[in-house]
Amino acid sequence: MSLIFIISLQTNKILWLNTYIECNALVDIIPSLKVNDTLFIIGSCSVDIDIVGLMMAIDSNLNAKWIIKIGIPPIERIVKLDDSLIATIPLGIFNIKTRSYVWMKSSYYRLGSLAFDESNLIVGLANPYSPWSSLILKVDLNGTILWAKRISLQAPYLQHFIVKDIIFDGQNYVLLIITTFANPGPGDDWRLTTILKLDTAGNLIWIKSYNVGNNFFKLLKDSDGYVALGFLCAIAWYCSNLDNDNILLLKIDFDGNVKFLKSYSSNVNGWISEDRAYNITFDYDGNYLISGLIIASSNSSYPIVLKVDRENGNLIWARVWNTPPPNTTSNEARGIISIGQGKFYLLTFLGGFGGFAVIREDTASPIQCTQNINFNVSSLGTSINNFTLQVYNDMLEGNSFPLSYIYTSAFLTEGCSISSNYEFNKSCLFKVSSNKGYIHIELNKREKVSIYDISGKAIYNEFFEGKRKIKVKEGVYVVKIGKENVKVVVK
Repeated sequence: MSLIFIISLQTNKILWLNTYIECNALVDIIPSLKVNDTLFIIGSCSVDIDIVGLMMAIDSNLNAKWIIKIGIPPIERIVKLDDSLIATIPLGIFNIKTRSYVWMKSSYYRLGSLAFDESNLIVGLANPYSPWSSLILKVDLNGTILWAKRISLQAPYLQHFIVKDIIFDGQNYVLLIITTFANPGPGDDWRLTTILKLDTAGNLIWIKSYNVGNNFFKLLKDSDGYVALGFLCAIAWYCSNLDNDNILLLKIDFDGNVKFLKSYSSNVNGWISEDRAYNITFDYDGNYLISGLIIASSNSSYPIVLKVDRENGNLIWARVWNTPPPNTTSNEARGIISIGQGKFYLLTFLGGFGGFAVIREDTASPIQCTQNINFNVSSLGTSINNFTLQVYNDMLEGNSFPLSYIYTSAFLTEGCSISSNYEFNKSCLFKVSSNKGYIHIELNKREKVSIYDISGKAIYNEFFEGKRKIKVKEGVYVVKIGKENVKVVVK
């Protein structure tokens, strides 16, 4: 079983989950939600040839309550039902107090979206065998399907029609759908983002396709309409890591008419202007917080957050976090949760060497590893295509199936920033470092010190105050000082 380490940096407000196996966001966002004082985060891990789900529960002090790997296909979306239950894609209901599924249904449909209308679930699923259509389900909390409709466009050369997000606006369901056409002629609008509104019975109210590309991932309801977030690739048919991709924010009214379309392009001296966004939420003042990444070079990228005026899309500020290890890529902020005015959790995965990071930020007193960056903001125009929606009654073939749970270990420590080695760790009461086969410990007061190897075996125990130099073999160790734990890599 692979061990999982948690690095908790309370003073610097960063938590790092190092899985030592390939774990990342296999979907467009990092599914997450907050229930009372606990943050629940979903990830996915590749173990041998299998993909398993990873669920973490983290308290408001960034301490890990529990972490489990779930032996099922990766969880792609979650939504809160109450203080005990969350719904998930794959379709099921999970009890966060018992840490187990109430029920789960399997299906070859995946790449799902999920919303809760206070009574039932509304689910969007993609069929990998016919991606030109999506399945929309209304499901009660016992798992009974109330209705199922397969939707597509009545248009030639349709290649993809995949639901990326669903929201319930208090009366109706609004769907965000990527739309791609095959074999287009030069200049044709063939990568579109479609937004449509259904009533609670699944009947179409309106549908509009916007010529803004199809890399849109998140939909948000505002008091005066809806906001869709994504990015536009510089090369329409291919998103390279070295092109001038720009973040896009589309705001429409409740009838689908465009209020504004804004493009955000970073302007940092010496960096590639490669910007992407994946998630959006409200700050407590009603403006938008957008999370994503900036690619600085061919081998480095950083998580970013933009704060945007909800009235006109103008930029209020933009910041980058210099937390990832140097020379690593795909350090993408794919989740953001507001917890107070100017305060938020920023959720990233570290694609360069495997792991997740949670940053708890207060913009009134930012952590040292953040800096403001410049973005050029432009207003864009867009054309709208009015297609005819095809709707068919359908059904979901699926069965309940047993689940397996693998509980993992976690260790807590303090540090300064995310690094691949943690060769030096420091707090107010102690210092721990490693050098040439030794672990160096310096205590400002008498404490019990224990050292464990990677298997969990204790190799050192002593009460002392002052300095110690302990010879060990090369490897990864956990140094426990009082109630705190420090991970140390010895070379």
